[in-house]
Amino acid sequence: MGRQLINYNNMLIANSEWRNQGRSYDAAVMNLHHDPYRPGIFAASAVTPQASGVSPHGEGNNIYGLYGGIDNLIRNSRLEPFVLWRVQPSVAVKGTTSGATGKENMQVYGLRFKGGAMETLD
Repeated sequence: MGRQLINYNNMLIANSEWRNQGRSYDAAVMNLHHDPYRPGIFAASAVTPQASGVSPHGEGNNIYGLYGGIDNLIRNSRLEPFVLWRVQPSVAVKGTTSGATGKENMQVYGLRFKGGAMETLD
């Protein structure tokens, strides 16, 4: 629990090392490892970087997830199922004079398979 880097899949939830300042989260994370299974669950809020002082997280700007891993279904591979849920509060939409607001409530389900190169057969 607390401020931390979260890295699942290096693309979906990651610390964004390509930015001037990496992404960190105020989060509660639990990862387990019991061969060959690697389940993880988290609730997080992205931190908004400030020029000085302690940077706050975006109130109500949250992401929740289940991220798993199953090792060696096929030799040197990992199967990674995931469920992510992103919510953001209602905010004013920029560029409109009507005072329109928008909020986000999005779920993503997926599966990733990765593995090493197969050995050549002689």
